[in-house]
Amino acid sequence: MGVVTHGALLTSAVAILVCQVQGNGRMLEPPSRASMWRAGFLTTPNFNDNRVNCGGNKVLHEINGGKCGVCGDPWNGPREHEPGGLFATGAITRKYRTNDTIFVVIELTKNNLGWFEFRLCESDDAMEEKTHECLNKHLLEDVLGDSRFDVPFPEYVNSKLLQFSLVIPEGVRCRACMLQWKYHAGNSWGVGPDGVGCVGCGDQDQYHACADIAIGYDDVELGKTDRPVVNIWTTTSPPTTTPECDCEC
Repeated sequence: MGVVTHGALLTSAVAILVCQVQGNGRMLEPPSRASMWRAGFLTTPNFNDNRVNCGGNKVLHEINGGKCGVCGDPWNGPREHEPGGLFATGAITRKYRTNDTIFVVIELTKNNLGWFEFRLCESDDAMEEKTHECLNKHLLEDVLGDSRFDVPFPEYVNSKLLQFSLVIPEGVRCRACMLQWKYHAGNSWGVGPDGVGCVGCGDQDQYHACADIAIGYDDVELGKTDRPVVNIWTTTSPPTTTPECDCEC
């Protein structure tokens, strides 16, 4: 089992909208469907991209029986990060060579302990529906062969960038693969299957993000989409200060 390493802060010009309160996490590299606007792509912004958490603990476990959309939307909808949703544009954000590694950066805006996993679904159509069954075919490993990465005990208060190098499975070649990040938190008290209670046992929060990437096709154009940018400020003008986030301290 791997342990998350603390990567150096990115020096690339990534537009980061800073919340005044803490959220939980987002995938910045490759830019996810929820966060690609931060990397300069002309897509509808999700200002709560660090709170894509299956609808919250109650919705995830009590209403939907532990089921979550592949990109972190509530299982019972709406699925805003899947085809037909507001933030699923079909735009490819990165392309890689076959048998290469994928450099991943996760911004953890609040340390909820637990662990990360990454999965890959092969496809040549970014607007094709992706399933958990497809993602489960490729549980990605890092260069050391680890596929689950424990989040270390809180060593920081403010946001932290965590980086990984994930190995592309042999033979995978696609124009529109979907990379999924899954964060299974471990900071809540619960009771496990054996009846023993502990912090991290039982039902925990989950966070997901999805990025559309190409592998083995140099001719794929990055950022191409026919989806218009939606003005989410429908009742008022865009704020001149940091908008209020739907986050928990």
